[in-house]
Amino acid sequence: MFLDDILAINFSAMNVCIVGLAASGKSHVAAKLYGRNPTHTLISTDSYLPFNYEQGLYELISDLGNPEKHDFNPIIVEGILNFRLLRKGLDTDCWKPDAIIFVENSRKQRHEIYLRERDASKLKYMQSFDLGLLKIWNEYLQSPVKKPPIFTLNNEH
Repeated sequence: MFLDDILAINFSAMNVCIVGLAASGKSHVAAKLYGRNPTHTLISTDSYLPFNYEQGLYELISDLGNPEKHDFNPIIVEGILNFRLLRKGLDTDCWKPDAIIFVENSRKQRHEIYLRERDASKLKYMQSFDLGLLKIWNEYLQSPVKKPPIFTLNNEH
């Protein structure tokens, strides 16, 4: 699927979780989806990065589970922490999405994005970071627990 295909889906009453590797375009996709669904609350997991890795996840789960934090609106949540959020949802009764969008693009494109827009010194960690995230994603996919629809977005451009 491409971005226009994703934007044509009716997510109006759905909680949507956007996952993807670093520099895959999750924030861009979330902003576009939010533009089509302005009654949603848009949450970036990057805002939980100032907490330590584990505490950030628990703060995110707490905020997602508190309807007053998002005015009782459906949620679009995007970011790297979502891999761990989904896996945690397998073991606990924490927030679970109604739909998942997996954003993918090539390693080459993500490399170029890092050089152009991010801290290029972190490129040396990209491969091991990717492997860790994909391990979590595969654990989630292989779980026998019923999952929401998963839409794979080809964000190559």
